[in-house]
Amino acid sequence: MSARRSARADFPDPYDHPDGVDCVYIRSSISGDDEMYDVRCSCSSDSPCVDDSCPCVAVSSANYSDGKLIKAKLTESNSSVFECSANCSCEDCQNSLTQKGPSKCLRIAHLGPKGYGVLADDDIAEGSYVCEYAGEILADGSSTADWRYVVTLNETTSDGRQTATFIDASRFGNVGRYLNHSCSPNCALVPVRYEQVAPKVGIFAIRDVRRGEEVCYSYGAGAPSSTPCLCGSATCRLFLPAGGFAKND
Repeated sequence: MSARRSARADFPDPYDHPDGVDCVYIRSSISGDDEMYDVRCSCSSDSPCVDDSCPCVAVSSANYSDGKLIKAKLTESNSSVFECSANCSCEDCQNSLTQKGPSKCLRIAHLGPKGYGVLADDDIAEGSYVCEYAGEILADGSSTADWRYVVTLNETTSDGRQTATFIDASRFGNVGRYLNHSCSPNCALVPVRYEQVAPKVGIFAIRDVRRGEEVCYSYGAGAPSSTPCLCGSATCRLFLPAGGFAKND
């Protein structure tokens, strides 16, 4: 394994599960055997992976500007990100943001009736990468252990096919599993790919998040479940969406 591959695989992650939580901490999703991408680049500091001249960026168009996800990727319903990977030879890469680790200003806290949640210990700017929603990447949602910790990514391929990927954080997970739902979220989930075809789930701030604010995303806009929503938003729908989170539903 090259030094460069180790540097990307071993990004810093200062978090851990609270005492008593029966879950193995992982820094990134476990994808098992999966088809590998053979796209790689050899960009230089003169062209640091920021436009379509980079083969990796060209897969999904430009992703980042000044270390933040561009506005279009935050608002498009079927957006995705293709990052450079350790297979690339770029030295000063601007297209591997999620591989540099989660935001260092998150705090897992017990929030009363909500249970655990995540607070911002410093301001987080719009477009900033917050963390990954890490877990076991599954092809079949029926094998999941606990739907409370399952994210479902529904995507439309370039040829119009519908695909679904399930990320189960019930047994293996990271700080991302503690983010609660809000009917007025300050974050969104975006599929991120590098090295493997199976997507990882990047959580990005869709507006400025203030210090002390809870970091939340929407679990989806599906039919309501019987579980009360405790987000406290002025637009609260009173009950959580049923069936786990689904992007692009």
